[in-house]
Amino acid sequence: MSKVELLKLTVDKVASGTVSSITGIVPLLESRGIVENMHVGQPKEFFSTDEEIAEWYLGQYISIINQESWFAMNSLINQSGAWVESKLNSM
Repeated sequence: MSKVELLKLTVDKVASGTVSSITGIVPLLESRGIVENMHVGQPKEFFSTDEEIAEWYLGQYISIINQESWFAMNSLINQSGAWVESKLNSM
């Protein structure tokens, strides 16, 4: 599974889940090498591939879940969901 596909899975699970099911996504992401706030602070030029962009989004999911910032989660779902759909539709 690519990181873009993992992001799609994450968006779908988080958008339709409960707090307890959402927290269960963190171990899955970590098992795939994603860490909290992954790539935060990198310059725009760093993000040259869809995989790096997806990793950034996934790292933000871990951060928001760990901090229980549910309002921020809605914004992230909307932004990352639109991005991942555009990428998957162009494949």
